[in-house]
Amino acid sequence: MDVHASIDALLLLCKSDFKRKGISAVLNYAERLPQILAISDQIKQVILNLLNNVADVCQEHGRVITISTWQEEKLFLPG
Repeated sequence: MDVHASIDALLLLCKSDFKRKGISAVLNYAERLPQILAISDQIKQVILNLLNNVADVCQEHGRVITISTWQEEKLFLPG
């Protein structure tokens, strides 16, 4: 699955709620993040829950959330 595409789609789903609550999102995506092997519906549910929690917690207008992705370097162990 493409994590960035999933986040983007879910942000569109939350767009009106975020706008009404004055929440903006800053995306700090890693370049060329590889696709991951995962059950996409489960990952999307986790991301949606996080976005909904943000919307519930942000009480003041003008709040900014930052969504970042990164890829850790692979460690190759001799052996």
